[in-house]
Amino acid sequence: MINEKERTCSHKKLKGFLKNGILLCSSIMISLIILEGLIRVVKPEFIPKDSAYYYEANSYLGWKYKKNIETYRRNPFYSEWVKININEDGFREIDFKKLKNTPVKKILFVGDSVTAALQVNKENRFSERLIKELQNNGQKFESINLGVNGFSTDQVLMILEKYIHVFNPEYIVYTYVSNDLEGNGENHLSFGNTLYGKPTYHKGKYVPPPFKSKYRNASKLANIKKHLRETLALYTILTSIKDYFTTKNRGRHFFDSFKVENLKKEDWDTLQDYLEKMSALSQKNNAKLIVIPNPPSILTNRSLLRRIEILTKSNLSPMLHYNKLKKICEIQDISFVKYTEKQIMNHITKHGQINWIKHNRLYDGHLTDSGHILFTTLIKNHLQKVASRMDTP
Repeated sequence: MINEKERTCSHKKLKGFLKNGILLCSSIMISLIILEGLIRVVKPEFIPKDSAYYYEANSYLGWKYKKNIETYRRNPFYSEWVKININEDGFREIDFKKLKNTPVKKILFVGDSVTAALQVNKENRFSERLIKELQNNGQKFESINLGVNGFSTDQVLMILEKYIHVFNPEYIVYTYVSNDLEGNGENHLSFGNTLYGKPTYHKGKYVPPPFKSKYRNASKLANIKKHLRETLALYTILTSIKDYFTTKNRGRHFFDSFKVENLKKEDWDTLQDYLEKMSALSQKNNAKLIVIPNPPSILTNRSLLRRIEILTKSNLSPMLHYNKLKKICEIQDISFVKYTEKQIMNHITKHGQINWIKHNRLYDGHLTDSGHILFTTLIKNHLQKVASRMDTP
């Protein structure tokens, strides 16, 4: 039996424990509030209204950028912050009303995150650099960049179907990236960019995103993260720190699509079908479709390529997607931007790596400033060849 004295002693210990716990929690809460205030003063780019979360569900495309937001994105490969404005239509820094009414010829850029290029300021993207180069040569064009992170060829086709009549472009430049092949698959879910289901193309019609249980659960998680980002600047700091360390271990999955054994004939057939539809739509609207393949990331780091081959016991073909895509474009009579391994390596020698590489480790396929310069040069030279062929009787 526990006597009264022991019971009183245990009650005092419990009260003391609760009191110390309350004091500890209060101290932590006060410290966090002070830290939150300091972050907002010292680092205003972390203020919740400048959240790094840019996406929302879209019944037609699956997802798009959030409308009417001004935000900052920290380039994870160095300390630069990039300011991003999204317009009322969910695209980056485009004045739709102005561009719809201007008589100037237009070039429409479509694709995924390589085209959208949220890692660099708008003026440094290849779409804007190209327009500046053309204007310096006396050619007046306007740039319309409708790239969205995570989009594949099917969603690019949907973008064209919706917006080609709005802008009536002279040229349409589609940037193909190797993961488009997988992304065109049914019910593909792009976890790296957003957590919404993807629409599918079935029997000539687009089927809305299938919001099954896994999509609903993923969306719940996304909404929790979204709420934290929009509430606490401290959360953005912590996720930035996490991203800094976790990106050091990224890279190997980018090589999977270059394994010959991983590529399926039906995936290439699907891609060919989408490109055929894009080409027909372009011709119907008096526009010239141009396809440029993103230079393969593994092409730029041969030593890393060899290590990955040894680790995965696979044969990797850096120009595999380039060669396959070139053949498809030749069959469909689609204008294709050509380059060689030597050209890419010479450019890297002169301007630096075209993809993000740190500590001899590849992070992703997004373009550096050097990469955007390369794309600008390749597309400009190709446009000159196209124009000269059109002028030749």
